[in-house]
Amino acid sequence: MLQKHTYMTAVQPLRSWIAGVAAAATLGGAMSVPLPVWAADAAAAKQCESLTSLSGGDLKITRARLVEQPLSVRQAQDSAVGGTPGNLAERGEETRAPFCRVEVTIVPAPGADIRTEVWLPTKDKWNGRVLGTGNGASAGAIQYNVLVEGVTMGYAVTNTDVGTHTGAPVYEDPASFRFGYNPELRTNYVWRGIHLMTEASKKIVAAYYAKPHEKALFVGCSTGGGEAAAELQRFPEDYDGIIMGSPGIYFAHLGLFQGYAYAATHKSLAHRIGRQKLPAIEAEVLRQCDMLDGVKDGVIESPRICKFKPAAMQCKGVEQDDCLTAPQVEALTKIYDGLKNPRTGEVYYYGLQPGVEGADASRVRIAQESIGSVINPTQFGPLAWVLGPDWKADNWLTFDWDKGSEDLIKKFEEFGNNKTNILPFTNRGGKLIMWAGWGDPNFPEFNTARYYEEAGEFVGPQKDQSMRMYLAPGVYHCRGGPGPNQFGQAPNAFDMSPEKNLVVALDQWVSKGIAPKAMIATKFEDDNVKKRAIRTRPVCPYPQVAKWDGKGSTDDHKSFSCVTPPQE
Repeated sequence: MLQKHTYMTAVQPLRSWIAGVAAAATLGGAMSVPLPVWAADAAAAKQCESLTSLSGGDLKITRARLVEQPLSVRQAQDSAVGGTPGNLAERGEETRAPFCRVEVTIVPAPGADIRTEVWLPTKDKWNGRVLGTGNGASAGAIQYNVLVEGVTMGYAVTNTDVGTHTGAPVYEDPASFRFGYNPELRTNYVWRGIHLMTEASKKIVAAYYAKPHEKALFVGCSTGGGEAAAELQRFPEDYDGIIMGSPGIYFAHLGLFQGYAYAATHKSLAHRIGRQKLPAIEAEVLRQCDMLDGVKDGVIESPRICKFKPAAMQCKGVEQDDCLTAPQVEALTKIYDGLKNPRTGEVYYYGLQPGVEGADASRVRIAQESIGSVINPTQFGPLAWVLGPDWKADNWLTFDWDKGSEDLIKKFEEFGNNKTNILPFTNRGGKLIMWAGWGDPNFPEFNTARYYEEAGEFVGPQKDQSMRMYLAPGVYHCRGGPGPNQFGQAPNAFDMSPEKNLVVALDQWVSKGIAPKAMIATKFEDDNVKKRAIRTRPVCPYPQVAKWDGKGSTDDHKSFSCVTPPQE
């Protein structure tokens, strides 16, 4: 548990100062005893604690305290009012400056309370911005790592559990989307949680700093990317700039694709692909495609030009772990080809792109194993809300992929955030940055690009003034992967230069009108930003890709330039 001194309010130093003044007076000396170090913090503490007076109506400030000692992710989680399941609590980030920690409960409907935190830098450290941050999977937990990083960067940063009441850290409960059978909790998840978090945080910021924020930014990935889409479409005035990473925006289509993959690998026992085959599949993909960009580095620069042929892996004799049977080749080909309406040819969901095979989630998509993901063979994410609680995975074996798919997509429409008309956001000067990892098996890149391109058609010729998209080679879902995978795509104070930090790049675009160009992504040892950098590489604005100059080090971004690839 967090030690009591974390929330010091300078009472003891003030007592010492008062005692010093009294002693000087008794001795007849001049009253020149200096103010204690904590005197200024005492005022800040009082100002912070006064925020509880904002409680009223649906909003309750459960605690507001000045945090003066370094606070780690785990300490923040453990010390929350009432305790809270945290996310990624094993990470060791710590705050590096005093800040006002405000814990909030919002109750928009009985039994649908939304827990939120707002962390406020001291006035001399605040950059004038509000930074809203998204959640992941079925939410249900505050993400303290983004709060720690955001406040360290100087933002008044906020995060919420979105009020889904999953009761477990995100990513850990495979059945957690069943909260959606409760219409109030479903509404929290689909749009209300983030919007009310945003409104509350702005109110708190204005009260604490005695002036409103200058700009408001939002950053989210996965479900957080879906939350970004909800804000764009439903509340275009909430934020001035938004980062939408690997967004969960086609959940009905994704659930159908997962069912399609299940049917493909369960057509018979012979069609099943065990996890022991994944390393060989990954090696074969690299054999066929790694050198297409002229650099052998274990990373596929542009999977769109990789025409992976699973048939090349077909066993010549007895089945081994390094080859596939004919039925397994058939199943794998379907997974990479994606789901189309068998009658009209309409693409419901683009399949996996080459380069995802090493990601954990490939054990779900290809090997059909549950790894704790909320999208697995027996739980199809939010699509469960229209499938119903009695749906079984084997139902996919006889499913009608024509009319059945159309029906489910239509039923799910009211819960989705797939609409691409973002003109109300861009017309008021809003800036949108989308990004995805080329190695993402959860939300394959083609589906992110689909949203970007359709939204761009609405925005029209002025698209470049308000939209950017980055596709990061060798990056898995939101983080990790064999490629350079750190470019500040989530709040991270490791490097505050706009070319290496996507949040800073968005801030600069919104605040100064300087549009982002190529980002510089870094691969750190053990993917730990506190360790040495192994490789850097440009992540180019879409549709450009990085091209090696043929001379310099392939571990140095300076050896690459961004070029527009030929038409596919």
